Amino acid sequence: MVNLIQKHDSRAIANEVLDKAWESEISLTKMQLIKIVYFIHGWSLAFFGKPLVEDRPQVWKLGPVYPRLYKSLAGYTSESVNKKIIHKETGIPHVAGFLLPNQRQLIDDITSGYGKLHAFVLSERTHEKGTPWDIAMKSKGLYSEIDDETLVAHFKELMKKRNIPPEHYNTI
Repeated sequence: MVNLIQKHDSRAIANEVLDKAWESEISLTKMQLIKIVYFIHGWSLAFFGKPLVEDRPQVWKLGPVYPRLYKSLAGYTSESVNKKIIHKETGIPHVAGFLLPNQRQLIDDITSGYGKLHAFVLSERTHEKGTPWDIAMKSKGLYSEIDDETLVAHFKELMKKRNIPPEHYNTI
């Protein structure tokens, strides 16, 4: 079987998250949106063996951050994000390329589940002992990248703890 999973700009995945959130009447702050993109990145690695997000998350004080995404959301502080993220040059929203149905389902599930949690709860989850953020912070410090290998190991461990079969999204 051909692997059709493509990597996408974090801002395009964020726009996919916003679409699902608005459809579900969930409002998201900048911090929630960034953390949800991070969780999508990690769960995609665990389920599909490939990242949906091409950017690498970095270790920031309040958790993992995608610098390009963060910069694109500069106008927001604690209020809800109410517009899609657009290309500065074109004024057109960032769009994810081809997404398989199971990838869309993953984005929808993560958005629906994590989107109901407060931004600081999401941040705390990323700071727990043994998380990729914690490991990178201790070994490389602030503003270092969190590598995919650490994300894979962590999210596969979460799959085991939650009794989620690895093929869960292959059957959708």
